Amino acid sequence: LGASDPSAESLYDPLEPAATSAMEELRLEGNRIGAAGAVALADALRVNRRLTSLSLALNPLGPEGARAIASALKHNRGLTMLDLGDCGIGEVGAAALGRALRGNTVLRSLKLHGNAIGSRGAASIAAALEINPTALRELNMRMNQVDAAAATTLLEAVIHAKASPDAAGPGLSSLRLEHSNVLPMRGGAGRAPPAINA
Repeated sequence: LGASDPSAESLYDPLEPAATSAMEELRLEGNRIGAAGAVALADALRVNRRLTSLSLALNPLGPEGARAIASALKHNRGLTMLDLGDCGIGEVGAAALGRALRGNTVLRSLKLHGNAIGSRGAASIAAALEINPTALRELNMRMNQVDAAAATTLLEAVIHAKASPDAAGPGLSSLRLEHSNVLPMRGGAGRAPPAINA
């Protein structure tokens, strides 16, 4: 399926609530799904509560596709794992996901590796972690050109979220930042380690 392929809309059908009595996991890695396919999936995700795991890794969703999925996350109450690795979502897509995560209390694992999110995109995700400390347990941000300052912001968000009196659960326990641009800052060596597992 591609971004301009009319058949992308057919993705909606298998996710309609009446057709998903047994389907809890959907893996669509490497299917050339573009923004149009993401929009079709998002339409379904807004109302689907059965699906708990969705992988769209290695699809050219782009920023617009990420925006569509992010919009669905504001309404979806079923997904606990979402894999958007290597989908070209960039800073804009990460910002949209960050806004969605501020109100989503269901998603537990989010994989965003290899998306050129950069430091600004990472900051958007960090802001969401501070505002909503109750949901995510695992965040994969590998290979995203995240610098030391942004990595520190992410780590501080995790620490603040865990210390928040509003935190109903254990909060984020796994943050992956391998193969980014994380280097010790001047005068602050060691402040931004590449990963945590708590």
